[in-house]
Amino acid sequence: MVDGQVQRRGLLHLDYHPMNVLTNGKSITAVIDWANACINDPVFDVARTFSMLRVEANRLQKDFGLTDQSVEEFERGWMEGYREKGGVEGQLSSDLKAWAGFRMHRDLLGKRSGEELRIIEGWAKSWLMEEEA
Repeated sequence: MVDGQVQRRGLLHLDYHPMNVLTNGKSITAVIDWANACINDPVFDVARTFSMLRVEANRLQKDFGLTDQSVEEFERGWMEGYREKGGVEGQLSSDLKAWAGFRMHRDLLGKRSGEELRIIEGWAKSWLMEEEA
């Protein structure tokens, strides 16, 4: 159970970001890189993508030449899709955001510098502190 709601089950991607979602400019044509796929409540996919877009936005923009507007449009469209198709409503809880940050930290060990990992860990810990307040 998550936030007092019965847990739903579905196929999760757990690596949604603008470089894994292909589009023709009007609609999504494919989603690639299913290495992290699993079955669980869609809210975990939402939390994971939320953490990537918030913590890794600068990296996505720098490494792939994305603009602030393209990342914002991706986030808006992605969230609308989950609301309409996945039934995910409302705000993510602090504990889900913390889980997503720690999951991202784990997934990026050996792929990011110590400083970048500390930033991700700090982001995740900040959600735990909010939960305690």
